[in-house]
Formats: sequence, C-alpha cells, structure tokens
Amino acid sequence: MCLGQVEAFTANLDGFCIFCKLWMDIWVFLWLKRNFWCGVLVSDGLSLVDGVLAFLGGVPGVRRVRVLDDVERGSLLRCELEGEEHVMVGCRVFNEGLREALSREVVVACSTDMSFVWPRGPHVVLWQGDVVVGFITDDVEGVKSEFCEEVRVFGRNLVIFPERVRRLRSEKVGPTLFVSRGFKMEELEGRVGVRNVVLAFCNRAGDAYLKGLLGEENKPELGSIVVGFDVS
Repeated sequence: MCLGQVEAFTANLDGFCIFCKLWMDIWVFLWLKRNFWCGVLVSDGLSLVDGVLAFLGGVPGVRRVRVLDDVERGSLLRCELEGEEHVMVGCRVFNEGLREALSREVVVACSTDMSFVWPRGPHVVLWQGDVVVGFITDDVEGVKSEFCEEVRVFGRNLVIFPERVRRLRSEKVGPTLFVSRGFKMEELEGRVGVRNVVLAFCNRAGDAYLKGLLGEENKPELGSIVVGFDVS
C-alpha cells in the first residue's frame, strides 16, 4: 500500500471515529435525559405515596397502613361483591365509595381503632327507584334541619322520610338500595399534593380481608378504611 493510500485510509478512519463518537454522545445524552426525567417522575411519585402513608399514620385512631397491589385490590372488590349479595330480602347494597377509591392510581388500606373519627355523614343513602327515602348518618339533627319535611329516626342513626315511602308504596320501584358513600380528604390533598382522594369503608367481608392483610385479624374491636388517590 502506497503512502497516499495509507493517508487516505487514515483520514477516512478518523472521520468514521468522529462520526461514531458523535453518535455515541447523542445516544448517551438521550438515554440520560430519558432516565433523568423518569427518575424524577418515579421519585416524585414515591415521595407522594410516602407522604400519604406518613399523613395517614399520624391520623388519630389509625393503627397500620399498607399500599394495596393490583391483586389485593381485585380480591378486596370480590369480597365486597360477595358481601353485597348477602343482604336482607327487599334490600340491596352498593358500595359506591369503595369502587371510587379502587379506581384511583394508588390505594392504601388502614386498620383503625375506636378512637378513629369517621367523616361527617350521611354515610349511607337509601334509594327507592330514583327517590332518596332515608340516610344512615351520625348527623341526625343536620338532616332534620336540611329537609323541611317529616322524618323518623330509628335507633341512633337511621333516618327515614315516611311521606316519600308512602307515596312510593303504589309504585313498583324494586328493593331499597343502600348506597355507601365515599368521602373527600381535602386536608390530605392540600398537605401532600395528591389529587382525587376518596376515603371509603368496607362491608364485613372486605373489612375482614383488609385486617388479615394488615395483621389485625381476629380483632373485632378494630375497623378498617380504604383511601384511594391519584399522583399524576
């Protein structure tokens, strides 16, 4: 090989090396950029979840907290559906609040003791067809003052509108539907920065399942709640 050919080959090799180095620099830049932003998002997501766990762990009456994975969320819903099938004749149950909580990006289960303060009711709305005929609530006086009609109170927390029930007797409206509500947690949203927070309660089957996950089984004096929220 003559000297000219060697010089030409060397020049071409240098050019190829420069091209490879440039391509590698671009690839490394893009990789670092992608992983940096993914890391930021993951880090922020984890810090938000950790913030929620810390907040809930500090709520009076909350004993243990745990993030539910997809399998556990599905199992909890199945327990709730099974519980909804075992009700009194003439009644149906629908846990709207739990379904809302389980639809969120992150779901946390908590065990609670007797010092936990429930959100202000009504906790359950009684429907016949498209008419509200009563509530289960801890704020009986609030219901009486809000609705300018006759109400009857059974026990400590069941409020019925007798005139509405009487009007519906001649109509075939089906069984009474007991709808369990979900509750907002605006303080949690404000302090931690998560969105669309829903607090919900479960029926007996769901409650037993959650307490088993939390290591609180065989403790009938304890309860449970579910908190769902979005981080993105």
